[in-house]
Amino acid sequence: VAWCLNMGVTEEVPIPGSLKEAFSCPQAPYWRVAVGDELGAHKGFGTWDEEPVDLPAGMHAIDTKWLFGLKRDSEGRIVRFKARLVARGFTQVHGLDFDETHSSVARWGTIRSLLALSAVHGWAVQVADVNNAFLNAPLAEEVYIKIPEGVEGPRGKVLRLRMALYGLKQAPRSWERELGQFLERLGFSKSLTDNALYYRYSKDGTFTFVPVYVDDLMVVAKNNQTIQAFLGDLRSGYKIKELGNISVYLGVQVERDMAAKTVALGLHKYITGLEGKFRDLLQTTGGGSRGTWSPMTPEAMKKLKEPDCWTEEEAKPVDRTAFMSVLGSLMFAALTCRPDLSFSVSLLSQAGADPRLVHMEAITRALRYLVCTKKTQLVYQGKTGTAQPCIFTDSDWGSERDGQSRAAWVAKVAGAPVTWYSKKLNLVALSSTEAEYKALAEGAKEAMWLKNMYSELQLPLKCVTLYCDNQAAIQVSKNPVQHFKTRHFRLAWHFIRELQAAGEVAVEFVRTALQDADMLTKALAVNQHMAAAARLGLDLK
Repeated sequence: VAWCLNMGVTEEVPIPGSLKEAFSCPQAPYWRVAVGDELGAHKGFGTWDEEPVDLPAGMHAIDTKWLFGLKRDSEGRIVRFKARLVARGFTQVHGLDFDETHSSVARWGTIRSLLALSAVHGWAVQVADVNNAFLNAPLAEEVYIKIPEGVEGPRGKVLRLRMALYGLKQAPRSWERELGQFLERLGFSKSLTDNALYYRYSKDGTFTFVPVYVDDLMVVAKNNQTIQAFLGDLRSGYKIKELGNISVYLGVQVERDMAAKTVALGLHKYITGLEGKFRDLLQTTGGGSRGTWSPMTPEAMKKLKEPDCWTEEEAKPVDRTAFMSVLGSLMFAALTCRPDLSFSVSLLSQAGADPRLVHMEAITRALRYLVCTKKTQLVYQGKTGTAQPCIFTDSDWGSERDGQSRAAWVAKVAGAPVTWYSKKLNLVALSSTEAEYKALAEGAKEAMWLKNMYSELQLPLKCVTLYCDNQAAIQVSKNPVQHFKTRHFRLAWHFIRELQAAGEVAVEFVRTALQDADMLTKALAVNQHMAAAARLGLDLK
């Protein structure tokens, strides 16, 4: 670390595109060390057989590539030069050197649920990651690579891979299998509600919950002693990096106040990066740093849905790559801790195939809103909130351009959302009751997912309350009334009646003014948007 820090505080260092370029640039001594460390890791893990061989008949060899990068600390100082050898997995042949590729990562709903519960119960939460995770995973398939650049070997020979080299299509799956088997040997069980969540209860009543996101592990337990005991077990199998009490996880900043019993999720650093990345776009569209306190206006929403009313200028095509870059950046925020962006992101996603100037203007406003509110946090309140979840469901009937409706729900724990949903329904509803009833059915599915997760983790959970602002939909959800008007409803939607009869869920009425899912179905005026965001546990600042 020391020799890297001597490079300076925040100076720009060009990232080489090849091994030859890395070894011939002014920073060559540092890149050589990074390459040496990477090759040393491969030798230590036995990533490939040391003895080169002839390529067997019927097989093909995969090429490799060097990737380079810099790791900086919170103040922008270079703390590490990074080099990684990766396989060009896009050249692999299905059925020959790979088969199944699916691998699971922890759902954000699972992660947020555990953080909300930790706020209520005062649980300890720490973070760790596994060094060179994929290199710990043996390959089940027979795979060969060309001798990598920087590795000595005879021309025409190949190396037999033994471990999951980064870049292989099956590498994430191999690592998931390896880690899962290791945790199961430690007494953990894999959750059926989230395949990347592992949990263990000991005879003395202590517990450990571990959601896994590739090589990043969030460890939740009643106290730090239990977590340290688990990390000790983990060190017996892998080299790990302990990052201590959670402060950043998967790009999301986590602030915890044990005295106030709060856990706050924010994206300040991420959004600051976006502000620099899209500075030219923000300035050229006339927004600059001007404050914007809602991601979309009702007028803009209406215009987006009425292409016949666009001017010739508004209908001009724009650079799709630029549009999708902004959309992807907003989507990350909407999926992690900014539910206030969900509707705008969902609506604008429909234009991804052919974005026009009107769409670019709308998405730039959403970006300005995110930049303006970059200090906003999603706060779970352990003192005033409860571990008991409740779900708000809502629908905007016939609001889409093709006459279809939009449904939304938001599930809250500890006073703030743990999961949310805003999606165009794939049907034309004949009434607002039908659209609201479909939204209720979607919310009921999420209620059952939460109940199943709580049950697996041995957490007490009463009947989950679903709040709806449509009286007719509530009546239909309880009894087979209004048969003539509802006889065409799809049978699957009616399972909500069975859930209520079994005491699993209860549907109650809520006034539209207090409908927390309302902002996920439509664009609201600024004052309404800010009030709705506050009810969701967001303090726009």
